[in-house]
Amino acid sequence: MPVLLDSNILIYYLQDQQPYADAVERWIQQGTVAISVISIAEYLSKPPLEGTAPLEKTLSIVDVV
Repeated sequence: MPVLLDSNILIYYLQDQQPYADAVERWIQQGTVAISVISIAEYLSKPPLEGTAPLEKTLSIVDVV
């Protein structure tokens, strides 16, 4: 069953906050993660100072719905 990430979980994952990062990484490895365009838009509305590279990398390996 696919897991649709909430915006907060996406942000915590991209910031490598535990235990969220480990859980999302496990779901990615299982191929069960999807991210909605709404969550992406919310993240991009206030991108981190480091830029969007972590998000871009993540989007290249998960489904976007």
